[in-house]
Amino acid sequence: MRQIPRSVLITLVLYCAATTTHFVHNAVFLDEYPNLPTWFTPAGVVGVLLVIHLVGLIGLALTLVSRPTLGLVFFGLYAVIGFDGLAHYSVAAFSSHTLSMNLTILVEVATAFLLLLAVLNALYVRFSDGRAVAS
Repeated sequence: MRQIPRSVLITLVLYCAATTTHFVHNAVFLDEYPNLPTWFTPAGVVGVLLVIHLVGLIGLALTLVSRPTLGLVFFGLYAVIGFDGLAHYSVAAFSSHTLSMNLTILVEVATAFLLLLAVLNALYVRFSDGRAVAS
């Protein structure tokens, strides 16, 4: 993990936990989320979660095989996916969601934002130091 900047690693773990919490909450309480399409299923929600985490795992694998710049790009993509939780508010108002729904959504988005900032900072440092040419 030496090639992953500490700020990225910390926010990566936080975002992974927040995303997992949100999606598990979604799967368990799917019928209670307002105005979601009827074709959503708990298994489908978990499947989407696994695909999302796959993006983060690709970033980790790339970093571990000495492709840290490309790994950071995948971590950035992983973070951007976290903003999709805000789509809940496109089908139902904030006030239509329970406190726990809003908390899992907003914590996921907040940690996605922190991860994205950490990744952008790490990329900036990499390129401003001139070390990223061979990566």
